[in-house]
Amino acid sequence: MSPVNTGAESRTAGLPEPLRKPCLRCLLREMPDQAQLSAVLRELIDGIPPEDRSPAALTESRLRICRDCPHLRQGTCGLCGCYVEHRAEKRKAVCPAGFWRPLPDPDGIKGA
Repeated sequence: MSPVNTGAESRTAGLPEPLRKPCLRCLLREMPDQAQLSAVLRELIDGIPPEDRSPAALTESRLRICRDCPHLRQGTCGLCGCYVEHRAEKRKAVCPAGFWRPLPDPDGIKGA
């Protein structure tokens, strides 16, 4: 019995690499041809002050949600245009589709 074909493989099988369309449902860090863009994104993420960053486990949880979101398009949100990996790292960020909320300030005072 052959493996299940989702259709994506059959559309690009045998095409030269430049003619293959990138996966629309990937995070930037999953796109091997996007090294320069990924480096710029890493700089943006690294520029977020530590107190404004969400914990790593929360970031990964958010990215799992983004990874399954129908609005994810080549590492960006189809609703707002942000890089989802950058947005997920921000403590106070909100998913524009409402799939995840901001993390409250630890002391409950900032931003009130």
